[in-house]
Formats: sequence, structure tokens, C-alpha cells
Amino acid sequence: MPLKPIRAEAFERAGRESVGFRRAQQGVRAGIGFVLLGEAVLRVVTVWSRPESNILVTSLWSQSWGIGPFFVYFIAIKLVCVPVSSREVGRFIPAAQKPGQQPF
Repeated sequence: MPLKPIRAEAFERAGRESVGFRRAQQGVRAGIGFVLLGEAVLRVVTVWSRPESNILVTSLWSQSWGIGPFFVYFIAIKLVCVPVSSREVGRFIPAAQKPGQQPF
């Protein structure tokens, strides 16, 4: 059986043993669900509010409205969930094997 990288093993342990890590991951999943749902609603509203004769402009508008929620989502995840997940995974990496440290 091949050895797993240390960080991958710590990631799995954090998923099993850390409530904070699981909550951060649930926040990521719930957030993308809300973004996808909101983006779909924005597209429907944009398409139904535009005249049928101008389908190209309507398509471009629906695309541009869809970019905003994804941009906000990725910024929020980077600022909120990634630090929590990294901190929780770091707790499960042995001290002698953390990046930048040499084992004695």
C-alpha cells in the first residue's frame, strides 16, 4: 500500500475528528449551492425581462450577472473558510513534519 502524503492524511483526519473543519467545509458546500441557485434566478429574471428579438444582448447580460455572485463567493471563501480549514488541518500534521521545519 503506497504511503499517503502527510498533508492528505491530516486532511482526512481533520474531516473525521474536527468539528470546525467540517463546519467550514459545509459552509463551502452550502455557499456554492446558494450561489448557483441565486445565479439561476438572476438568469431567469434577466431572460424574461428582455425582449425576445434581442436574444444576443440578453444572453450576454445573463452571463455578466452570473459572474458577480461567483466572484463574491470565491472572495468570501478565501477570507473565511480557507483559513479555518488550513488551521484545522495544520493541527493534525506532526510538529516535526510541518513545512519549513527539519526533523531532528
